[in-house]
Amino acid sequence: NFYKANLHSHTDRSDGSASPETVKEVYKEFVWAYIPHLFYTPFYVYQYATSFAASFKLYKDVQDNVPGAFEKYTNLLKDWNQKIDLTNITEDNEIYIKHYFDSLILSKYLENNVLIADIGTGAGFPGLPLKIYNDTLNMDLIEPTNKRCRFLQDVIDNLNLQNIKIINERSENLTDSREYYDVVCSRAVARLSILLE
Repeated sequence: NFYKANLHSHTDRSDGSASPETVKEVYKEFVWAYIPHLFYTPFYVYQYATSFAASFKLYKDVQDNVPGAFEKYTNLLKDWNQKIDLTNITEDNEIYIKHYFDSLILSKYLENNVLIADIGTGAGFPGLPLKIYNDTLNMDLIEPTNKRCRFLQDVIDNLNLQNIKIINERSENLTDSREYYDVVCSRAVARLSILLE
């Protein structure tokens, strides 16, 4: 269609047709425009396939290791979201992909029993999904908003999570905690340069 449209727009004869030279030039444009896709497409297909396979494996691990935990988390998130501003993502499949799976990307880099701080955790991301997925983690959820802290406590109580603490404070006020944690994580809070301060 691209080739036909370009050829039609390059008609250079009185009868509305294109000369052989014009046909040749348009064909060359078409080839140079579309041949790279022949090389890129397999790469993108591979990327999507491996991403899908990794997501499916992660989903299976979640279902096997913590059956029902993320369903409870989802229900609590949606209930509380009607009262306070927690997330704009409210569809179950979107919550799993954009909140849970996105948070759990970090899980493969974490050893058991490490001490983690989640700065500006908000609705618990990524800290709560990581803790649900790997209960050996020692997790501090740092959140300055009182209402969100009450939500986080409700999730912790309902899922009976242990070795997890909510710190209702701004992270910049926790100067005594510098170099205290094994891992510090944060999601959608601020630019990296600001977080590193």
